[in-house]
Amino acid sequence: MAGQFVRIEQDISGEAAPAVALQLRFTSAGRTGVLERTRHVMRLVAAAQETEWPADEEWRRRLPEWFVRTFEGHSLDELMANQNIWTFGSWLDAMKHPGWEWWSSAATDNEGIVRCVAHADPYAIEPLIYLLRSAGASDVEFDEE
Repeated sequence: MAGQFVRIEQDISGEAAPAVALQLRFTSAGRTGVLERTRHVMRLVAAAQETEWPADEEWRRRLPEWFVRTFEGHSLDELMANQNIWTFGSWLDAMKHPGWEWWSSAATDNEGIVRCVAHADPYAIEPLIYLLRSAGASDVEFDEE
C-alpha cells in the first residue's frame, strides 16, 4: 500500500483511477480545508494499514481531536435511526480493510473530488464519506465507474 501513501501526498490534480474507479464529489465553503483534513486522516490510516493496526485507544491519540469528537454524544436511538452516524470502533473496523485505496484528489474554489480504486467486492466507501462530511464537505455524491 505504499503507493496509496504516495498518491495521498502527490496526486492532487484529480488523476483518474483505474477500473473499478470510485469517485466522490463534494462541495465545501473552503477550497483546501476539507481535503487537507481528509488527507491528514487518510495518511494516518494508510500508514497503519502497512503495519500492525493500532488499538482503538491508540487511534484516539493519533487521530485529530476534531475528528474523534464527531463520534461522541450520539444515543443508541440516533445511531440506529441515522445510517450516516458512525461509532468510533465501527469506523475504525471499516477502515482497517475497506476494499479500496486512495488514488487522487483535487479541489477547486467550492468543490472537490476524491478518486479511489476498489480492489475488493464488497468495499466500504461509507467511512470515507463520513470522513469527508466530518472534515466539512457537503453534498457528497458517490459514483462507481
